[in-house]
Amino acid sequence: MSNLMYCWKILYNNQAVIDGRKKKWWITAILFVLGIFLTWIPLMSKGYTADNASFMTSSSNQEVDRGFEAAFVTDYFRTINFTTDSNGKPSLDMTKISAYAATDAGALENEANGTNTSNELAAGSYTDTSVSTDTTVLTNPTGITTTFYFDSYSVLKSSMITSTLSSSSSSSSTSYEDSDRVTLLNMYYFPAISLKGTTNGSQFRNNFINKQILKTNTTSSSVTAYPHSYALIFQDEIDIVLYSTLSSKSNSATASYVGDLQYAVSTEVAASNTTLYNSIFAKADGTTNSVTEAYKAFHDMLHKAATPSALNTVWINCGIMSAAVVIMELVGALALFIMQRRKNSVCRDTNFWEAMKEAVAMAFTPEIIGLAIGFLSFTNELVLLIGAYVLRVVWISSKISPPVSASGDSNKPLYQARS
Repeated sequence: MSNLMYCWKILYNNQAVIDGRKKKWWITAILFVLGIFLTWIPLMSKGYTADNASFMTSSSNQEVDRGFEAAFVTDYFRTINFTTDSNGKPSLDMTKISAYAATDAGALENEANGTNTSNELAAGSYTDTSVSTDTTVLTNPTGITTTFYFDSYSVLKSSMITSTLSSSSSSSSTSYEDSDRVTLLNMYYFPAISLKGTTNGSQFRNNFINKQILKTNTTSSSVTAYPHSYALIFQDEIDIVLYSTLSSKSNSATASYVGDLQYAVSTEVAASNTTLYNSIFAKADGTTNSVTEAYKAFHDMLHKAATPSALNTVWINCGIMSAAVVIMELVGALALFIMQRRKNSVCRDTNFWEAMKEAVAMAFTPEIIGLAIGFLSFTNELVLLIGAYVLRVVWISSKISPPVSASGDSNKPLYQARS
């Protein structure tokens, strides 16, 4: 019972914290582990319950849903199959979409401006000289040059629901795209590229984005294109980045996503060669989803695809939080040890191990505050945790080392002050 009272008193009583230096080591160990676990609760709660593809159903999704829904009803989309790679893992077979692509010199430009009316896709060629041609490094490249397929969904500006589409800006230094059409989604398909398990897959992806989408100036690193929301579809990965429909020459994305298809589709489904179209349109009762329902099913698939990455981020944040707590308590113990060595300290016999006991006990209240604030954001939790701990150190300092009076006497017991 006395230990329970101790755990209660250290929340608000500095004397209880100081007295705790004489407590058994296992009480400190329990407080240390419990305190760290408290800081994990909001991180794990949010991470394990979060919608990893929430940007798709958000009211501010830049109308990217209209772009995906338009792609879902195309003929080429029906030809995309699930298959398995050489390791038996799920992947996409997109080889048949080439039959639906224009290959003329102006195909990409015509698709981008909405004049590619005879074909649903445009074929493009991308060369990346900075990525190795070694097939053990980047899987299945056609040398250093690969063919990609491009689908752009745009609408007339007059048909947009939003009223924010304007070429004017409150900032004279910002210019916006001035066009009769608004691009809601650009989709890029890479039938020959697998990024799973490669050492420079992200390099290939980033190089493509900078060269083909953002058209980044290699000298100034500035964006020279008006970027629009886009999706990159590889054999085993889907990347999505959203930009405002009011497009400026800036890489200021409103949302980004990376999903691993291995976690979105079961091996059994992939082995049966089920099409991507059927996976989102077919219902269990044999009926067919509407386009809106198919979009929801696609959202659910993307949620699963991003789960491993999201959980990895959760555990990285837990590790960062744990390290912050340990460092914070070590610094706090050092501060307490120094304070308790001063001449006017009420407990000069305290050693560093006992100061560590005090530091752990003193952290319990800030850790509870971090628990409460952590449901807002990871950054807020970390800042409030450290801030509250610093305030507790300052607060307890007056108890450990009372200020010296103007006459030179400290706040000692009366018989000592008069001697």
